[in-house]
Amino acid sequence: IWHNNVKIISSKQLKRHLHIVDAEDTSGRIIVASPYSIKGASKEVNEDSTGILSIKYCGDTVTLFHVFAIADGVSSLHGGEYASSFSVRSFILGTLPLINAVNTNIKNYLRELIMEIHAELQDYAVKNNVNVGTTFTGGVITQSGNIAAATIVHIGDSRAYKIVDNTVNRITSDHSLGGHVITQALGYVINNIDVYETMIGRNTYLILTTDGITDVVPDDMIGRIVHEYKYPRYISWTLVNSAEKLGTRDDETVLTIWRN
Repeated sequence: IWHNNVKIISSKQLKRHLHIVDAEDTSGRIIVASPYSIKGASKEVNEDSTGILSIKYCGDTVTLFHVFAIADGVSSLHGGEYASSFSVRSFILGTLPLINAVNTNIKNYLRELIMEIHAELQDYAVKNNVNVGTTFTGGVITQSGNIAAATIVHIGDSRAYKIVDNTVNRITSDHSLGGHVITQALGYVINNIDVYETMIGRNTYLILTTDGITDVVPDDMIGRIVHEYKYPRYISWTLVNSAEKLGTRDDETVLTIWRN
């Protein structure tokens, strides 16, 4: 798992959530993910965080299980780095019980998990006499056989895109007044948690970005880069490098997920 290149969960923590099943051919059903994050030119530290966890053959009902998240700490609240890191780590750990869950409403589960993380960040803020906040966009992909579905939760102005056949669809809506003024942030104030569900078919991309990318890289350019570079690692790198060339000063983070 990534969080700015730091492992955030151990194999021992994972084992209690897994059970061994017979392996099977996943040809044509593999999901590949690649995160990339760098510090913005105007920042002292990178306040963005991103994480991805993918598990194969993880239970009787789910063949593949993927957890993904991206967060952009709010600089003006002075605890952005902690808030983004904590939210990504807590979200990934918090979704592990879903691996072998049966008849669980994933939308409700993720909403409740986000509210728990929100409360923990607020407790941290009170104890340390600071204000903390972060945008957050993340979710899970459950895959059984040829069917894969994503459930995504969203707060703030980080974004999730779905790209199929060169068509770019923005999944999330910004909680923002423009000019980096967001109307809600995890750990600070939440008015509403947006939840989205979408099917992940063959040759589908999910692109998660912070506003260090989308402030300068338009949606159609994101689509062109995906079409040209195809593989997640190159897409993430190219989006970040393009944002730098276009003059972004903010932290830049991309998480590219591809079902081939």
